[in-house]
Amino acid sequence: MKRVANCVAEIMTPYPRSVVARYGGEEIAVILPQCDSAAALSVARLLCAQVRILEIEHDGSERGRVTVSIGTATMNAVGVRGKKQLLGSADEALYFAKAAGRDCVRSCNQSDDAAAARA
Repeated sequence: MKRVANCVAEIMTPYPRSVVARYGGEEIAVILPQCDSAAALSVARLLCAQVRILEIEHDGSERGRVTVSIGTATMNAVGVRGKKQLLGSADEALYFAKAAGRDCVRSCNQSDDAAAARA
């Protein structure tokens, strides 16, 4: 977990207003103020790829290595009107990523996911 957290923190260095925090047991929250959905997806895909590159062994994983599943949400997403809805939307997107096979990124805005799949 520490290597993953360090990797995330390092990637977020160019974003001086970002916040990286442990959230729950094995979850990390990344908050990017004034970030639109395209930028959030781009950063999330970068995080996912960089953790994959670490190739940290994980015997309990079907892939044999540590991966991350990431859910994104933005304040301008449909249905998000406050902090609680933002957190709930990000959490729901995270579970969509896990259900999609893990080691991937999902957005609370399904049209973002469709566009990402075509890219």
